[in-house]
Amino acid sequence: MSNRTGSVADTRMIAQNARELLMKQQLLAHMEGATGKVLLRFGRNHLHRGYDARGISTLGNFVAEFATANGQKVFNVGAFAAGGKETLLGNTFDADERTDELTFALLADPGEISGNPLRSQAAPQSSSPHPAGKRSALETNLIYWSDAYDALLCYKVVTPLQF
Repeated sequence: MSNRTGSVADTRMIAQNARELLMKQQLLAHMEGATGKVLLRFGRNHLHRGYDARGISTLGNFVAEFATANGQKVFNVGAFAAGGKETLLGNTFDADERTDELTFALLADPGEISGNPLRSQAAPQSSSPHPAGKRSALETNLIYWSDAYDALLCYKVVTPLQF
């Protein structure tokens, strides 16, 4: 049995840590001697800044720290689906992520967005943000996503494209 499919949480963490480490090592190998700008495209769970829900420093966090250490800039963009189906290897499944995350449901409804940055919606009293113990689940999630990304994209419909 591999660490990735192990039933014990500790063995799964070994695999997840190893996977993130491998991505970081491969990035450094590809970056050696490179000049110019770099575009990285990964799943949202790998490319945000900070630590993920499992407590693993993500590739996006590594890239941001690496860029800062080298005097470069980073712009992190996350994308999520608010409708449609996704097809992968011949299997089609629901791609709507609004029920996966409170923030996605809020962002998918333009009537709920005030036009202000997510951070100000997460802590409406910007001069005195809500203390951590008094934040709602939505406020906590908005802070997480606004810290993790510079921008979030909401796709109203994903594949298959409707004509």
